Amino acid sequence: MITVSRFVSIAEQVSQSIAPQWPLSQWIAVNPFWHYRQQPVSGVAAHWRYCAGSRLLMSPDFYWQQWQQNQIAPELVTEDMVRELEQRTQSRELLPQWRNLSQWVDKYQQRRRKMRWNDEVVLQISQTCGLFMQFPTRFQQAGKDSSLYQHWLTISRADRGIETLMDEADLNDLFAELPDDPHELISVCQASFLTDASDYALRCYCQALISDLWGWAAAMAYQDARQQSQWVFELLCIRLAWEYILWQLAERTNTAVYQQLQQALATQIENCEGQVSHIEEYNDVLWQWQTAYERSQLKTLKFSPENSDKAANETSVVQAVFCIDVRSERYRRALEQAGERLGVSTQSKGFAGFFGVPLAVQMKEQDVPHAPGLLQPAYYVKAPERKHSVMSLLSNLFNTPVSMFSGVEALGLGKLKELLTGAPGKLATADDTAVSGSAIFQADGQASVESLVSLCEQALAGMQFDSFGKYVVLVGHGSHHSNNAQRAGLNCGACGGQSGALSARVLTRLLNDGEIRKHLVDRGVQIPADTRFYSALHETVTD
Repeated sequence: MITVSRFVSIAEQVSQSIAPQWPLSQWIAVNPFWHYRQQPVSGVAAHWRYCAGSRLLMSPDFYWQQWQQNQIAPELVTEDMVRELEQRTQSRELLPQWRNLSQWVDKYQQRRRKMRWNDEVVLQISQTCGLFMQFPTRFQQAGKDSSLYQHWLTISRADRGIETLMDEADLNDLFAELPDDPHELISVCQASFLTDASDYALRCYCQALISDLWGWAAAMAYQDARQQSQWVFELLCIRLAWEYILWQLAERTNTAVYQQLQQALATQIENCEGQVSHIEEYNDVLWQWQTAYERSQLKTLKFSPENSDKAANETSVVQAVFCIDVRSERYRRALEQAGERLGVSTQSKGFAGFFGVPLAVQMKEQDVPHAPGLLQPAYYVKAPERKHSVMSLLSNLFNTPVSMFSGVEALGLGKLKELLTGAPGKLATADDTAVSGSAIFQADGQASVESLVSLCEQALAGMQFDSFGKYVVLVGHGSHHSNNAQRAGLNCGACGGQSGALSARVLTRLLNDGEIRKHLVDRGVQIPADTRFYSALHETVTD
């Protein structure tokens, strides 16, 4: 039997293993399994495949297709690998996966024309998290309702709609009986239905629960790292509280379902380690195929030392620096191929899309960073003040939860033309020439020439410019959007989820400045007089 303190420790460890998700305004791609990077990848893959259905490998069908299409070198493949892969593609075995109590209840309980419990649980918790994140000051003041768990508990106890929606008369009573403290909740759950669970079973259970709310957990992990809070742990306890409620509900109202839950959970707890071992064994041959596939793809990359040395010794007429983003690679290849056809010596480089300029746009409402989320802006440009239209003023007036419906009714007709014509979205206004041409300053005032020269020197060194062509182009990337909440993910990660156009324009203006070039000469950076820097934008949605 596991002790309560050990159960709390496991829950806290699982909570701390969630990789953070940066806000949309500072979007950074993060490996969701970052905290497991010191462990063997095969074990992590099998464990998370069982707990959450997460795949770190392609399907057997994928590798078989690549083999049939001669995309994998024959010398990297054995007869045993072929035989085992063919067996997996034919058997189409469904690998085991942990099921939470809400999923078992949905399986055993006849809920015709009723919402499934797992869907309702995730929806209700998500709505609570949304309110908590949108209006944090309302719920983080001293007092009873000061934590995420307390916030959820207060809302759930006052909400009579869930009982009606799910058609369960005892639901409100069960909410009222829940412990006010999340640690006490863990104690109650352990004594109620997790008495015989091993450490590993509890770890699987906690990770399966948090995977239902992985997006919210990742967003709260970001806040935990900065505020020393325990929002992810409290989120896990909220999800566990719903499991406890469903367990009690079945015990009170449906003996048949309750007995099935007992049996299913006991079997799952007993067999979880064996199930994960089975998945790892199943994946063994797929890892061999993955290795063979990767090595085969590397062989297709042609590299000629002679051509490389020749390119290094020649100064290209056109040099283009693209953001190091996979979406830019085809442009780099196309540009160099076009140069060969036209007989123009062309070279492309890759560098972070903010081009070494940790920049922010100072706006009336707030500063908008144009730098990686891990860096703090050191330089600022001021956005010009814009006249507000009647529509934008009305939008701000109606932008409250209470008036959301009246706002839609009042403003809806004003958007009718854009809806009918399919008017495209606009790139961020910070990309305007008026912004990039404004004065560059630092937190303590106007940026000195010396600091700007140092900025340019570091940027050129980072891009590894030994010589300069006649035309040097800095290519950022961004995209047009219409009503896309995920727009930052399609823009430039090196620019904090903004467009890279502004960074390219600002650095281009500095590098074309005669005074800055004179100072760069004193530092050993000789830019030819006929070299001109240009800025460009790769539109990533339409290309």
